[in-house]
Amino acid sequence: MPTLPVPPAFRRDLLAGLVCAVAGLVIAVAPNAAVLARHGTPIFLADADDTYYLSIARAPYYGEPALRDPYLPPSQRVPTLHTSAMFIPWALFARALGLPLLGLSVLWRVAGGAALGGSVYVLCRTVLGGTSRPTSWALGCALICVADAGFGDGRTILAAAGLVKHLFMGTTPLTKPDALPQYRVVTPLLNLQPFLLLIALASLPRFKGRAGVVIGSTILAACIYLYFYFWTTAVVALALYAVANLALAAYGVEAERAARRAAGRFAVLVLAGGLVLGAPGILGMAATGYDPALKPILERISKGYHVPAGSVIVTIGVRNTWVWGKLGIAVLGVLFGNASRVGMLAAVTVAASALGDSALVTGLEFENFHWAYCQNSASEILVLAIVCQWLDRLSITKRGTLCALGLVPAALVALALVWRPFEALKAPEAVALSTALDELRPIEPALRRLGPDFVLAGPAPEVHVALLMSRCSLLNHSLHLPNLALISDRETHERDALDGWLDGLDLASYERRATLPRFGFTNPADPRWPLDKIRDERVSLFRSLLEGDRRLLDRYPVDGLLRRTANGPPARGGAWEKRAGDAQWTLWVRPSRR
Repeated sequence: MPTLPVPPAFRRDLLAGLVCAVAGLVIAVAPNAAVLARHGTPIFLADADDTYYLSIARAPYYGEPALRDPYLPPSQRVPTLHTSAMFIPWALFARALGLPLLGLSVLWRVAGGAALGGSVYVLCRTVLGGTSRPTSWALGCALICVADAGFGDGRTILAAAGLVKHLFMGTTPLTKPDALPQYRVVTPLLNLQPFLLLIALASLPRFKGRAGVVIGSTILAACIYLYFYFWTTAVVALALYAVANLALAAYGVEAERAARRAAGRFAVLVLAGGLVLGAPGILGMAATGYDPALKPILERISKGYHVPAGSVIVTIGVRNTWVWGKLGIAVLGVLFGNASRVGMLAAVTVAASALGDSALVTGLEFENFHWAYCQNSASEILVLAIVCQWLDRLSITKRGTLCALGLVPAALVALALVWRPFEALKAPEAVALSTALDELRPIEPALRRLGPDFVLAGPAPEVHVALLMSRCSLLNHSLHLPNLALISDRETHERDALDGWLDGLDLASYERRATLPRFGFTNPADPRWPLDKIRDERVSLFRSLLEGDRRLLDRYPVDGLLRRTANGPPARGGAWEKRAGDAQWTLWVRPSRR
């Protein structure tokens, strides 16, 4: 049977896209390779967020039909704000492959890294399609984005210089391995790709009629069901892009009016179709946001937090000179450099910047810094596309010159491949989690037998890792219960006090622990959450426990306690029985609660 010939240009694009996908995959899993060599396991936990996201995936992984709060018993029926589309398919896929829950972290990085590289190449190839060597330019730009720390933090290429300095000093800039933010699990590594593909589709000079509208609407709907910050940026950017193109169709250059009209109409149709398809997700979010019982909790966790007057947080985006500089380059490129196909990238940059600074107008904070994922990625590709188009028009197309320019992405990829393993083995949070994984392996069989209603207490981060080795629940998660759980302020205080008491802390130690830099995601100076009163309330609860009050123990019955073996049996909470243990850690259970 005769086969259709494959055009050489398509083969080149396919090969270039594969190179980018492989580069993204290898950079993403480089930390896994490092911990495999050091600890004998490919399981890499970067920070508390890694353990949190894996905990969310536990419910569907073990057959529960919906997501819920990952730390509290299912009988409490506490929901989570995270979307089902982000976790349930991955959990079911990992289960079908026979991977343990912890193996999901490897799957996320393999699939996310490859998809990131491929989607970045598609976008770069789209916006550089008018150059004389589109595949070469797009390959170089995509590799820069895949390997550049600035793709995530906004300081294009310059951010890499700081990593070189840290390599020579043997230090890391953060306590967690997050210097290349594009590889953060789960966001943006697993949900940035549809957002990038939507920008690419809108940037195409020719549109595919109904098929293109259907594809674009579906991608926008996927953004809605995956991540709030991406779909809100996409909606505002499409609206800006449509308005700009329709205005130019009416008042711009005569020869371009038909193309502008088609671009504006396409953006409007994709926007309308995506919002219709994503309406159930939007309405579900709105219903949660307007629930009067949840409003104080949502304020505490910065999902509609009313920022106090005069707070510096509302002007952080305005003072971001990097984004202003990139937008300036975009203006110069369009006005004087004849840059093309960059309109949607510019619209995304403006939209994300405006949303990030929206507290200036609304007074509301939704962890607005997350819009930087959209702003930084789009603005980097915007600047690179303008520079490459300018170089191409200067006839910088000789093979030798292109190879010399290729040293930039090659150097960044090499640096990323060195930095990611270094950071995984050096950043304090990652080191602590790898140590916890090693130390808890001997009691993992006993942890696996714990059911979802078994409530475990113990010190961080070991108890967070123990959670991932079992189906149990936790009494307390000092980082995420005040920041993300949909429970009352009072309950977070009570759980924390009981946890400290069971851990054997004395009053002075607990007073230090209860002295918080902030509560949830609120401003430390917010009079609605005075830190001194929160400390006093927690200390009062703890003191009552020391004086023999057992009401908290009755309210939050604890079934098990993870404790360092050297510390001996628990001295508080009644009788305890050893379930499993070795020289490092022991799992104690209350016989009356087994």
